[in-house]
Amino acid sequence: MGELNLPGGSAATVEASPRVTPMRRVATACLVGSAIEFYDFLIYGTAAALVFPTVFFPHLSPALATIASMGTFGAAFLSRPVGAAVFGYFGDHLGRKKTLVATLLIMALSTVTVGLVPSTTAIGVAAPLILVALRLLQGFAVGGHWAGSALLSAEYAPPAKRGRYGMFTHLGGGTAMVLNGLTFLGVNFTIGENSSAFMRWGWRLPFLISAGLIVIALYVWLKIDETPVFAEERARQLVPKAPLTEVLHLQRREIALAGGSVLVTFGFVFMAGTYLTTYAHSHLGYSRNVVLFVGVLGGLASIAFVALSATLCDRVGRRRMMLVGWAGCLPWSFVVIPLVDTRFCMRLPSWACTPSPRSVPHRLQPLSPSCSPPATATPDRRWR
Repeated sequence: MGELNLPGGSAATVEASPRVTPMRRVATACLVGSAIEFYDFLIYGTAAALVFPTVFFPHLSPALATIASMGTFGAAFLSRPVGAAVFGYFGDHLGRKKTLVATLLIMALSTVTVGLVPSTTAIGVAAPLILVALRLLQGFAVGGHWAGSALLSAEYAPPAKRGRYGMFTHLGGGTAMVLNGLTFLGVNFTIGENSSAFMRWGWRLPFLISAGLIVIALYVWLKIDETPVFAEERARQLVPKAPLTEVLHLQRREIALAGGSVLVTFGFVFMAGTYLTTYAHSHLGYSRNVVLFVGVLGGLASIAFVALSATLCDRVGRRRMMLVGWAGCLPWSFVVIPLVDTRFCMRLPSWACTPSPRSVPHRLQPLSPSCSPPATATPDRRWR
């Protein structure tokens, strides 16, 4: 509050407007925060596909170990909606910025701890139980962060540019895929893909690196002011007492449509990042290098298409762009597995195409250096 001197000596009291963070800084914070948050979330998926069956489920058969490992990965999707609801509530009462910082801290703690969990050989059944608990925390944190970051960018963005500025939270997903692949590739090249050290402690390094990345994200987020929308609602005492109940009462149809429109999208993303990773490595015999290299390419493609679609949606509308995306996803879902089954490396470098002998399943012969399967190869049909 302050006083404004008027002609004639009178004064009027005016309310000071809240500080507004420059849009570029907001966009940078959304990109950096979501990239690091999803890096933490995705490295677990990569490790669950390539490492955890051996480290945490050594006494199970390869098939059951893979199922158990993927089960721990899937635990996050049970807690993710809970995180969105809980942090959505506190975001409406305490502010978007405070809740986003809280999600970053929870994610950092759980991710670094995953890198410190002893193997099942060392502490027995407690190891996978601890792993599940930490994965639930990861899902809880990312559920709150993704929703909060997308909301913050939308509230800051000008109405005519919400697609352009709203994309930065989503760009963080593709950026995280690139960081995830490059980090594991770096560990592979420095320690050695077939080195026993990788399975003992090398796989832990990407999780421990998260501690430094979270510091960067926190520094960026602490430079952001609360959104003008929230500041106005709090000043006018318009914050709802039970926001979740209110939105379910007033906008049930919109929630169902919005949730349903992205449900299968996330299914595609995580099928590519986990199931296809496991399938290509464990059952088709591709090395970890080729699997990780393809993941990096997928992240770059995601960045490009998110940027393109977000820019176009400001011009042609959100609905049309989503329909275009689904028109491409639907037929692709029927051909992706047959294409992977061809085991054709598409002229990838020789270091990527030569599989690790340990990754070739029983009854599958190793691929030749050119990635063409030998004439006598008989893939195991149980995995088809």
